[in-house]
Amino acid sequence: MKLSASILITAGLLLGWLPAAKAQLGPIQLKVAEETKTERNTNYSYRYAYSNYKSRTSTQFTYLNVELFNTSGKTAHNITAKWCLFVQPPGKRLPETITGEVTTDIAFGHRYKFETDGVQTDQRTRRTYAGYYGGGSSTSSSGGKADLLGYYVEVYEGDKLIASQKEPANIKDQIAQAKRDAEAARNRPANPQPQEPAPEPPKRHRFY
Repeated sequence: MKLSASILITAGLLLGWLPAAKAQLGPIQLKVAEETKTERNTNYSYRYAYSNYKSRTSTQFTYLNVELFNTSGKTAHNITAKWCLFVQPPGKRLPETITGEVTTDIAFGHRYKFETDGVQTDQRTRRTYAGYYGGGSSTSSSGGKADLLGYYVEVYEGDKLIASQKEPANIKDQIAQAKRDAEAARNRPANPQPQEPAPEPPKRHRFY
């Protein structure tokens, strides 16, 4: 007895064989992982007499690691992955989006991986001092920190959507609402003038 691919994948999900993120019926399997990386830079390091001074900044970036796996049985041509990060920038009232896309061909049984742009989600500066009579260190937050509110990734074969992943489920509704709010803010007068009260009608005089 032959079982269809959909029945096999459904059974695999129920029995825990396959992770839910990979359970997509189509020629391309999509896997998205949210990851972070830290860049460390030395601002200054110098020595004076018996003292040492150092200042180092660690900046954390959050990004998406995207993997496309071709299970179609043939080379997949003109595969486009479009991604969107929904971000709350520091010091701003309304969220913003960061978007991008890549287009490639993927041979059967091969994977194509890429990383999206990163969002700066943390930054700290550590200062250390060591001298003849002792030393110490201090760490402080520095720079702007953004929040990654959500994302979505869509995979197209030509103009046909064949795979997608989004977090949270209503991320597109949130993005649409943020765009409406931004449009309303742009159309709102910067300094609305108070309306003057309407002039009173002239009084009628009685003549005797």
